[in-house]
This record gives sequence, structure tokens and C-alpha cells, in this order.
Amino acid sequence: MVNGWQLSGVLQYQTGPPLQPLTGTGLNPSFAGQNNRSILGTDGITLQPYLTCDPSKHLASGQYFNPNCFAEPAIRGVNGPLIWPTITAPAFFDTDLGIYKNFKVTERQAIQFRLTAFNLPNHPNKQFGLGNDVNLTFGCPTGATCTDPSQFRNTNKDTTGKPKYTVGNRSLEFALKYTF
Repeated sequence: MVNGWQLSGVLQYQTGPPLQPLTGTGLNPSFAGQNNRSILGTDGITLQPYLTCDPSKHLASGQYFNPNCFAEPAIRGVNGPLIWPTITAPAFFDTDLGIYKNFKVTERQAIQFRLTAFNLPNHPNKQFGLGNDVNLTFGCPTGATCTDPSQFRNTNKDTTGKPKYTVGNRSLEFALKYTF
């Protein structure tokens, strides 16, 4: 009972990736009153939202970016910036552990009982992009009177700067291995 045990584990931590390149054209904007042709005069350039502040600063608890820092372009010939301040998505953390017990049957035959736990501490990871939480939809905010498209702000209730979903739960795997 004392001999024949094996222990195997993996601990993984990754910092959050930059969010802007992962969302196509910078948080997948949908403009209410403007388009590439009306502002830039061509469909060959992607229309980008204006930045009214640094979206990576002054964040509420759990927020990764401030969606109130984006405005719809309104000045003909002026596009929003292609490069934003760094906005990072949530970090990734995972711990897997395997415990194996070996039993000799004969000199050439053995049985191994395996128990493997994936995401052992059952720590869910926050994740953007599984729904509508990284899509800016511009329009006139409820209760406001907008006379200029530059007053249009994000009206998508899902895009709050916080991930809407978590992924990952603990999985246990039992196995019996017979070698001959």
C-alpha cells in the first residue's frame, strides 16, 4: 500500500491578453448615424470610435475597461485612433493534479489506478466574447437629447467593461490501466 504511488501536476497562470486585437476592429463598434463612407469618404478604412478618456483608467470594481470613454465619430475626415491605451482581458489560472497507484500483477503485467482532477480548486476564469459583452453599440443614451452624433455613447447593456461569463469547472477522471 505504501509503494507504487505517482503524483503529477500542472499549475498554469497567464496574464490577460490585450483586448483590442482580440475583438476584430476594437470592440466591434456598431454606429447609429455614421458609417465609413459618410465620415471617411471610403469603405476602405475601418471606422473607429473616438476616445473621450483613457478606457484603462478610473475603473469600477471588476471592470477591465470603461465603455463610457468611447464616442461615435462625427467630424468628417477624422477617424478614431487605431491604437488605444492597453486594455487587458482577465488573466487565466488553472491547476491540474493526477494521482496514480501502481499494482504489480506479475513481473511483466501491472494495473494502474488513475485519478486526475482538472481545475482542482474549481476556480472559474472570467472571459469576454462569449456573448455581446465586447460589442459597442452607439446611440443616444436613454433620457438624453442628442443633437450631434458625437454625443452618441455605448447603449449596449451587456458591454459594461466586465466579463459577462465565466468558464471552467472541476472535472474528475477515473481510469484503470492494464499493461502487459
